[in-house]
Amino acid sequence: MVKKLVSYDSDTGELSSDVEADLAQRFGEKLSKADADATYVPLSVFAKDAVIATSGAFPGLDPTAATDSTAALQAAANATPDGARLIIPAGYYRQDGTLSVVDKTITIENYGAFFQKSTDGAMISAAATVDTIYPVSSLTAITVSDENSDPGVRLTLSTNPGWTKGDIVQVIADDILPGVLPGNGTNEPRTGQFFLVHSTGTNTVDLVGTLHDPMTTNIRVHRLRRHRVTIAGGDFNKTGTGTTIGLTRLASPVIRDASFNATAGQVIGVTGCVGWRVDNIVVDAAPNNPGSGIFGYGINNTCSAWGRASRMRIHRVRHAYTTADPMVPANSSAVHNYGRAFGNVCENSTAVGTNSTAWDTHSMSQGDMFVNCDAIDCYNGYGLRGRQHSIQGGKVIDCRYLFRIFSQTGSNSESWGHIIDGIHATRIYGDEEAMRIDLNPLSGVFESRKSTIRNITIDGVKGHVIQAMNALFDGDGWMVNGAAVRTPNAAVFQLINAKAKMGRVCMDQTAHTSGTGQRFAYMAGTSELDVAGGRWDFTTGPDFTRIVVRATGATDKVRIDSLEMSGKATMPYDSLYDANSFVDYTGPVSDARGSLVVTSREAIADATKLAPIAWTRSPVVQLQLFSNTSPYTLAALPSGRYRGQMLVMFVLGTSTQPITIPNDATKKIVTKAAADLVLNAGATAQFVWNSTHWVQL
Repeated sequence: MVKKLVSYDSDTGELSSDVEADLAQRFGEKLSKADADATYVPLSVFAKDAVIATSGAFPGLDPTAATDSTAALQAAANATPDGARLIIPAGYYRQDGTLSVVDKTITIENYGAFFQKSTDGAMISAAATVDTIYPVSSLTAITVSDENSDPGVRLTLSTNPGWTKGDIVQVIADDILPGVLPGNGTNEPRTGQFFLVHSTGTNTVDLVGTLHDPMTTNIRVHRLRRHRVTIAGGDFNKTGTGTTIGLTRLASPVIRDASFNATAGQVIGVTGCVGWRVDNIVVDAAPNNPGSGIFGYGINNTCSAWGRASRMRIHRVRHAYTTADPMVPANSSAVHNYGRAFGNVCENSTAVGTNSTAWDTHSMSQGDMFVNCDAIDCYNGYGLRGRQHSIQGGKVIDCRYLFRIFSQTGSNSESWGHIIDGIHATRIYGDEEAMRIDLNPLSGVFESRKSTIRNITIDGVKGHVIQAMNALFDGDGWMVNGAAVRTPNAAVFQLINAKAKMGRVCMDQTAHTSGTGQRFAYMAGTSELDVAGGRWDFTTGPDFTRIVVRATGATDKVRIDSLEMSGKATMPYDSLYDANSFVDYTGPVSDARGSLVVTSREAIADATKLAPIAWTRSPVVQLQLFSNTSPYTLAALPSGRYRGQMLVMFVLGTSTQPITIPNDATKKIVTKAAADLVLNAGATAQFVWNSTHWVQL
């Protein structure tokens, strides 16, 4: 049975006359004191763990929004005991200032309350002050053990700080974070990381966790104060600039069941917090005006770790979630701006109409996860900068781009080690590409630390399926339907100094109506493409002539195994650069296969025209010969792909000229009779590769 809160005297059981009338109507008789105690919580008892903000208790509180209620709200928060609840009754409240909570555990319940603010600055600011900061004389990687051994870090201090197992500490140093957006030489991104205390000694502290970045310069450590702030309910509307709700240096703060109707800045700022929680919120709008320095983020995570955001619906912002890249001078007291955002999760949420990337990270971030986070009518679904992020599930509908893995604009900042799995996308309408990896744009250096992209379904893509520059990635299970109108020269894989290793890839372009020069792969720079099985379905016509197109000067490797096609590519590929390249494909007609090499007249005597013999791993390669002008002698053959591969030569029945197959070891040809072999119309000859020569059977 759930008790109800009413005002009555718990000693006598007497109720107010209005409550008595209500009860008489409901129960037909007056309740006894015992019944009242069993059914209702008296206000005198309830008030021991909660404060109700009323205008009588806190003069100036105006639930009609006619006057400013900031001072009254602040007085109510100050009057709330540590660990208790502050209940703000339903009503409309005008705030000209900021409700500030410092070093207090408090739950602020705002259900039914509407807050309006037209001035700059936060509506609610909650923070913990910095505890004692201890210099660290040495930092050493160790193992810590309870039942099992785990990675840890040992700090040597000048004294015992008195911490206990399970305390959360932040270790910071003035080393510059590697691989992130650079600073200006004074203000720089600096290292920092949260750990759990495992044990303490006389002057040592053992921490649980793996050190992610080097720390050698001016190492310090402090413990997070345990002040938990919870903000529950409320509708917030702010036309002034700045963050609507700001959380700083808190352990396990919570924002839940809140609506943000509009804001002139970012909605929620989480800075230097651990284990933060945002649940069941709605954001209607926040501005995106970078030219004026206004970035309307749903959640802006600055150097916070292990947080979780769930059940959000965020509309028309710059990013529904993002991380920040703060810069600080050496020995800064702003400890909350040290280190990376790390290990945060956004889940089961939807972004609608974002003017930039819906779900985003910046370079000072590592290990964030987006689980079943959807993007609808957004500029871009996901943007990954930093290290080792993951996307699991999620729908992307009517967006310009599906995702981007990229260096921070104007820099060579890192973006690697990501795992993307199980995205379903519909109508990706950007002319350029659906998926993009763009790394090290200034240096052009190849990034050898790979990302993984698997189980991708796209129904409707206009540009390239993926364009990758200076990147390494692998994947499997791509199912893509091309849009009817495609960008000219669009490819499934557009690789520029990039390497891809793929499992099965299926591209369906049977709905194609326009878009010249369609191709499966485009190779530029020093690129490599490995595809182990796939389909490419397309309509017959001049828009589909090539499987692989190579840029001038490309030094690439292409290895496509078992590509099934519904049509015939009339010019399957340019000359493959690398001797280890191959394209094994089959089509619906007899001559649409990679194992058939067709030569006629002058091409018979041109070794470069015979090179495609080596571009297939088929067990049997067919060489078709034809001449109706002059006799020709076969040029030198390329090496086979492997010992035992067969080569069947045949002359078309319509050929009018003999073709000579030389017995010439320099041409890698050895005939059975050890003499030149002449083939006329309809004749055949079979050879096998013995690792050195093609030997006639």
